[in-house]
Formats: sequence, structure tokens, C-alpha cells
Amino acid sequence: VPARVDGVIQHQTKSLALKLRTFTSVQWLLISWDPVSAHVGTSDNIARGSPAEVFTFGEQIRNHLKGLILVNAEMPGEWERILKLSFAKRPEQEPEFLLYIELMGKHSNVILCDPKDLIVSVGSQIGAKKSSERQLQIGSYYTLPPVHPGILPEEFTEFEQWKACIFSNDSKNTFDRILYKTFRGVSPSIARDLRLRANIQADQPLEDLCDKQMNSIFVNWIKWLECLETVSYTHLRAHETREDLVCR
Repeated sequence: VPARVDGVIQHQTKSLALKLRTFTSVQWLLISWDPVSAHVGTSDNIARGSPAEVFTFGEQIRNHLKGLILVNAEMPGEWERILKLSFAKRPEQEPEFLLYIELMGKHSNVILCDPKDLIVSVGSQIGAKKSSERQLQIGSYYTLPPVHPGILPEEFTEFEQWKACIFSNDSKNTFDRILYKTFRGVSPSIARDLRLRANIQADQPLEDLCDKQMNSIFVNWIKWLECLETVSYTHLRAHETREDLVCR
């Protein structure tokens, strides 16, 4: 930021790539709202897909964003998996369009709005038949998803405090589900990964975990928080198990 949008390609049904040019480099911003592998990242190259495939959403994004400048990128909600990108004609001007990227499992989506949050285009339209709580349709106004009711993770950096918070829930349930429901910003995949690093089976109830197992999970919990704080996103898997390989 700032970076000019030189091109837009929708190379898969639920994957989009923006070609961003700065004064020193050219990179592709990869955006996927696939329910299994939703993500945002950068790459020097992309797989362009079949020339015969033309996706309407990608064409619309290209028509609106090509030639504009990416002037800002922010997360509008604390510990939420939502990214807001702002595009303007010039770096010092007000945005012409806003691109919201929601990375929320099967509910992942990409929404293009005008400066007043009126939806111009959307990757997957959500009508009243699909959701009675929140619709995402062209011509309607965009609103952020409901805030996850969980506790902020950074408040729990002491083992006993963290353990007591988790066990205050239904201890007969599995660790993955309890961690996901207890803390904001913890996705099912993060909960699963923390458990796998401690070499704990998925179907083992929380009440059956001993202090040694809980402490093993807590060590990786702290590593995860440190990665977020220092922006050092590295893969720190401690154990390779059969379940681990299947999850990949």
C-alpha cells in the first residue's frame, strides 16, 4: 500500500487474484472464499485457469477496480477473520470502492461495495431463504457479521487461568469445540492444530485430559499468541500423526 491494480483474474470458481504494482515490485494478491481453504496471500505468479472459463464476478471486479490504487488494508473487527481493502483513484483521495473479504469457513465470501457500503458485487449472494439473519445481495447495504461472543485470547497467558476458563464450559465436550466456542478468533482448524501438536485424539473428552496434556496444549497456545504478536507466521507442528496427515 499504495499499489495500483494492473489486472484481475478469477482463475477458479471461488478464487480471485489482483495484480498489484508498487514502485518496486509486482505481486498477485490471492483471495479465496472456498469453504475448505479460504485464505488471503501473495504470490509472484498464479495459475490462470482455462481461457474458456469466464466468471462473471471476476469480470465485475476487473471493471470496477482495474487502474485504481489500493490505499488501505485493515481488519475492521478485533479478532475477526475479515479484511477490508480500500481502492481510490489516487493515494490521497477518498475510496471509490471497498472490498470486504470474509474468511469464515463455509460462510466465507467476498463483497465489493461503494464508499457507503452499498453492495455492488458479491462472490456468493445470500438471500433470505439461505439466511434469515444476514443477507448479502447486490443493491443492499453491507453489514459486518455478528461479533463472535468468545473471550479475547490475549487475556489468558497464565496456565491455571486458561485451564479454569476452558473447564468452566461443558467438560464432556471435545477440546476442539470448547476452545472454538470459548475464545474469539480461534477457528476450528486452529483448535485442531493445537490439539494435534499435543498428540491428543479428536474424540477424547476434555474431562479426560490430564494436567500434562493440558500443559502441552497451553505451550503451543502461547506460541500461537507470540506468532500473532510478532507477525512471525511459521508452521510449528511438533508431532506427525496419521490424523495430522489426513487433516492436511
